[in-house]
Amino acid sequence: MKKIPKLNVKISIGIIVFVIIVTIVEAVIASVLAIDRVYEESKKQTIRCGKQATLMLNDKLIDQWLINGKDEKYYEVEKSFRSMVDTFDLSYLFVYRPKYNKDSSIDDMVTFIYDIRSDDVSKENTQDLSARSRISEIEMVKEACRTGEQQIITEDFNEKDSRESIDNMYITAVVPIKDASGKVDTVITVDMSFSVMREALRIETICIIVIFIIALIVFVPIFTHFIRKSVVRPVKTLSRHMDEFVTAETGAIDYKPITTVNTGDELEQMANHFNSMANDIVTYTANIEKNAIEKERLKADYDVSEQLRSSVSADITLKPFPERRDFELYASMKNTTYRRYSFCNYFLVNEDELCIVIGESEGNSLPAMIVSMFASTNIQCYAKMGYPPYRIAAETNNQLCSMKNKNNVLTTNCIIASIDLHSGLLTYVNAGMPPVLVKRTGEEYCIENTSIQFNLGKMKGISFDQETIKLTQGSTLIFTSYGVPEMKNKLGDRFTEIGLRDEVNDIAGKFYSLEYMINELDIRLENFRKDAPIELDTTILGFRYFG
Repeated sequence: MKKIPKLNVKISIGIIVFVIIVTIVEAVIASVLAIDRVYEESKKQTIRCGKQATLMLNDKLIDQWLINGKDEKYYEVEKSFRSMVDTFDLSYLFVYRPKYNKDSSIDDMVTFIYDIRSDDVSKENTQDLSARSRISEIEMVKEACRTGEQQIITEDFNEKDSRESIDNMYITAVVPIKDASGKVDTVITVDMSFSVMREALRIETICIIVIFIIALIVFVPIFTHFIRKSVVRPVKTLSRHMDEFVTAETGAIDYKPITTVNTGDELEQMANHFNSMANDIVTYTANIEKNAIEKERLKADYDVSEQLRSSVSADITLKPFPERRDFELYASMKNTTYRRYSFCNYFLVNEDELCIVIGESEGNSLPAMIVSMFASTNIQCYAKMGYPPYRIAAETNNQLCSMKNKNNVLTTNCIIASIDLHSGLLTYVNAGMPPVLVKRTGEEYCIENTSIQFNLGKMKGISFDQETIKLTQGSTLIFTSYGVPEMKNKLGDRFTEIGLRDEVNDIAGKFYSLEYMINELDIRLENFRKDAPIELDTTILGFRYFG
């Protein structure tokens, strides 16, 4: 037998891919969340620098410099300004005295007290403000002189701007200095480049990513160990015991019960069911060899079939999920035989996802029982791991193909459906089962026109197409096994898929509850068949979405 890929390798690769994707997404989210906060901090820092500069100056000190020239105090303040520019990575720091016209408006000619740049010396001159500043900055200066309040703006320097900056985007703050009468005497302009903000953002993002990666390095081994212990090892144990049991030669069955699967969940339940089934099969085989009575063999075969069906199918004697109000579900398996071994299962993967599985296996009795058990177990395990229907079908198909031997062709027809109960999106794979009947809001039941694909176990490496149906409030689906459309009466006439559709539409006009509808359909099937023998299992499952 060809060695199958290890499940833990697939999970490890999946975890690595997950970590990479989460790290990238986390970096993007961190940047988006941090940029606003860093921007606000940059604005506050620019204003703080302007206010700090005002503490070093006053109108009398500036008057003294303009009259008597630069003194020791002037250069001391200049040194403090340069230190501030270096410390906070400011782009520019200007100090100038505006000139008022007779109408109290600001003249374009201003007297520069300081022009602090990292590569220039300080200057004292009278210049045209429009020649040294942007129009927006001039307007800010005039507004600050008029109101006596600080001003701040964020804008883009164009390529023709006289200032040579690393970045085009700047935060500019204009802080006024008032004289004793409350009139604005001097203006301080501070510019901070966005390159500062970007650098702070970059450092913060790197720190967050590093912390996240360290957390993942600690978490991934723990998570991997948990997955191996709770999923991979139990599944491998189940697979190994099933494979050994199926491939054992007649008369040489020596089954050793599974004792190492103690997960406390569905996997342990499956192992217990398999132990019980295998023990019954061993007993059944011993009875065949000892008594050689066909009647006894058929009875044991039927008993094992019933145990298998109960282990891989949901309990359909009660109405499932009575606490849920967002959907209605009902199933029936009244007419069964053991030419094919069918199973019907439904379970919640999580609070908002429902999985529905209907299938049947072909072949002689013992392998058919095993393949039903194996297929249902794999489907449920992969669904619990969050796989979509197309991947569940592909992985289960590969597992079944690995169980083939020269005496048996182990195949399973099945429908695997996943329903997002929050959005109403249904995705499913039809691997060899009859088409689904769908009733959309305000319409009758119709046969869903989708392709029916290979059954599972036919050929390894097959890719399965996944179909999608968008459910709205009141949308209803009917899933069936081949025992329904292929049912025959004494004359050999088939019930057919068209007949099924017409009967369901007629029943829907009289009953709304899925329980009453499916029970009525069972009655009509029996009336159609009458005394004809049951050739195939009849499984019917109805699902209605309320949203």
